[in-house]
Amino acid sequence: MNTSDPDLKHTQVVEILQQIERLNIMIAEHSKADADDALIVEQYEVLRADFLNDLDAVLSDYGIEANLKIKA
Repeated sequence: MNTSDPDLKHTQVVEILQQIERLNIMIAEHSKADADDALIVEQYEVLRADFLNDLDAVLSDYGIEANLKIKA
């Protein structure tokens, strides 16, 4: 993601965190449902992991090495 525009990087961080927040809500809602939603939850979890990887890449542009993981 090595972009030189600091404003763009700030925006990326916020957007990624918002996406993760939305996915957390969707995962929580679908986890309460029946077993038919298990595949949906799994897909959301994959998307969330992808966003964590994106966030890690943006943070590395700031010189930050993070060990990002989903809280159990």
